[in-house]
Amino acid sequence: MSKAYHRIKTRLTKVTPTEQEPEQDSKEYILQGLKEAILELNEYKAGRVKARPAWELLEELKKEEVKE
Repeated sequence: MSKAYHRIKTRLTKVTPTEQEPEQDSKEYILQGLKEAILELNEYKAGRVKARPAWELLEELKKEEVKE
């Protein structure tokens, strides 16, 4: 798989809880979403992650799917 996929997977496992997610309307769910957004923004600001258009990511994922 691509390096981008592995980087995304690694970052998501750092912020995604292993237990069941709270309901979407709950305070915990909203705070978790904000925490993830802030962590991603900090990664971008630090230069560890480059931002790119969503369509570009979707095209890459489609190509990976076709290869498998």
